[in-house]
Amino acid sequence: MGQRSQQRRAEETEEQRNSRLAIMAQRGQERRAEGTDEQRNSRLSAMLQHARERRLNVIEGQNHHQIQTFYAARTVLYPIVEEHNCGEMDNLCLKCGGLYFRDEKNTRGIYTHCCHNGNIIEQASVYPV
Repeated sequence: MGQRSQQRRAEETEEQRNSRLAIMAQRGQERRAEGTDEQRNSRLSAMLQHARERRLNVIEGQNHHQIQTFYAARTVLYPIVEEHNCGEMDNLCLKCGGLYFRDEKNTRGIYTHCCHNGNIIEQASVYPV
């Protein structure tokens, strides 16, 4: 819309505005009355599609907001922790045969947590046949 039209509309009175809108509504009504059923169906279909797109945009905006809020809350409650992998539990205790990770050895290079360096001896279990 041009600057002149904007200026003219800014200066018009409430009565002039109502008159202009009534004339525009009358013209639109006449134009729709002269249209064919095909034009009417096309216009209604376009209006329906536009309404669906508006609703979809609103829903997508709400979903985006909920996702952003969820991630922000999750980051505050649960800070991101880097994964730590000790490798395979494939080392065998020489005293009791228990498995342990490679890096679980003490400063002397010996693993002693499972049987406390042979001080705890597990009795062999006898299972019924």
